[in-house]
Amino acid sequence: MSSIGKAFSNMETAAFCGQLSMILKSGISSYEGIEIMLEDCETAEDRAILESVSAKLQETMSLAEALRSTGIMPDYMIRMVELGEETGKLDEVMTHLASHYEREDSITRSIRSSLTYPIVMVSMMLVIIIVMLVKVMPIFESVFPQLGGEMSGAGKALVAAGSALGRYSAVIVILLAILAAFAIWAGRSAKGRKTAVDLFMKFRFAREFNRLTSLSRLSSGLALALGSGSSPERALELATELVSDACVSKKLEACKDAVLNGEDLTDALREEGLLTGLDARLAQVGRKTGSLDQSMAKIADHSRKELDEKLESMLAVLEPAIVVILSIIVGVILLSVIIPLTAIMSAM
Repeated sequence: MSSIGKAFSNMETAAFCGQLSMILKSGISSYEGIEIMLEDCETAEDRAILESVSAKLQETMSLAEALRSTGIMPDYMIRMVELGEETGKLDEVMTHLASHYEREDSITRSIRSSLTYPIVMVSMMLVIIIVMLVKVMPIFESVFPQLGGEMSGAGKALVAAGSALGRYSAVIVILLAILAAFAIWAGRSAKGRKTAVDLFMKFRFAREFNRLTSLSRLSSGLALALGSGSSPERALELATELVSDACVSKKLEACKDAVLNGEDLTDALREEGLLTGLDARLAQVGRKTGSLDQSMAKIADHSRKELDEKLESMLAVLEPAIVVILSIIVGVILLSVIIPLTAIMSAM
């Protein structure tokens, strides 16, 4: 299936779902709603997308098939639209989808903003250190013999390191160019952002962030599916598409087997460790009161807020740690030159 444009970002998807939700709630059909949105298009790309959706919708009478034909809409969104059309709750589904993708955008932005500043800081300090090793240290190496002394062992080691960096400067430049290209790609494309986030989540210190991210997405997906009239089995199947962590996906498969065998959804999630503590109790209350979808939405919001707090705490520790470590490195470089130089000057 060919794509007629670049994939929608989370915020673009949320905006599209929000607009269509308002139109559907006013009693206007999907086709008429797309035509209304088409009249307000501001760019040629948006017009091409909506024209394609409108033509396919008129042909198939299925919004899900029309959206799938564009090749740029998230699979989960399309599956949920199918569910909304089946249950006659398409307007509610679009409202929940708008909230869901706003939450997804918030998670992505939180992680990206937490990583950007430390990366920029480390990059700048590394450039300073490399310049000192490659350009500054060789100057001092030539000054010492003229003063009748020699550099310390640490200074000689740093000069040797600078020489090695100079010899492999082409390789370093290529690696930096690759990293810069990756950063640009990660910042400008949905796939790139997802790849960057997935890489971050592979680090050991990111396990708690991974758990909270997965829980937020899982809870949000379950809230959306259950609120749209889906069965617990299908709700789990749909929510699984939102989770990229292999461990969580494996636990969800076990939950699906348990639910198929007659076990309650909240009990299965608790037994697999996907819901714990306050979240598990909130889900149990939601099940007993018939408002499990609302409880899951609250769990998703709680997980996202906890994730934001964790990221802020990590940043509060990481920033001064980076400054201290890099300052020590710069200090060692300077002291390896200044101390021997001071000794020579005092002996003259």
